[in-house]
Amino acid sequence: GVRDSSQPIFTSNVITNGEGSGIVLLGDAGGVYEGNTVTKNKCAGIGLKGRAHALFENNQVSHNEGYGVWLQDNARGTFQHNTVEDNSMAGISVNNHAAPMVQHNSIKHGKQVGLLLQHNASGTFAHNSVTGNKAANVLLMGNSHSVVAHNRISGSPGGGVLIRG
Repeated sequence: GVRDSSQPIFTSNVITNGEGSGIVLLGDAGGVYEGNTVTKNKCAGIGLKGRAHALFENNQVSHNEGYGVWLQDNARGTFQHNTVEDNSMAGISVNNHAAPMVQHNSIKHGKQVGLLLQHNASGTFAHNSVTGNKAANVLLMGNSHSVVAHNRISGSPGGGVLIRG
């Protein structure tokens, strides 16, 4: 994983078949992650924890056994123009005061929820296409304070948007 205050530029890599997560940022880690393929990992494709923050752009995150993208514990970051598809858990999961900017992404065909915002999640989720996820496309719960605007949300057998207190 990327730790502390590291700020790498990570482009055009294939991260696959890992026993853990594909890319993990911890502490104050950041950087730029562009044009990578993150697939078939045992845990999350991409994970940010702590005060981690980075730019993730034009990545393909698919077929991971955990979340496609997972943010928690005050993590930030910008995720734009990524394709997140066919992951076993939520396509993008945000919780425990994490607050990313998620825009212009395709989040589709997940085995559970497309976009999961829970446990004091915040952030902005705009201009995304969230389609065809099994459980629901968007689930907000547990005191989430997020802005969800201008998204295309369609085609889920479990519902479009579910909000639980």
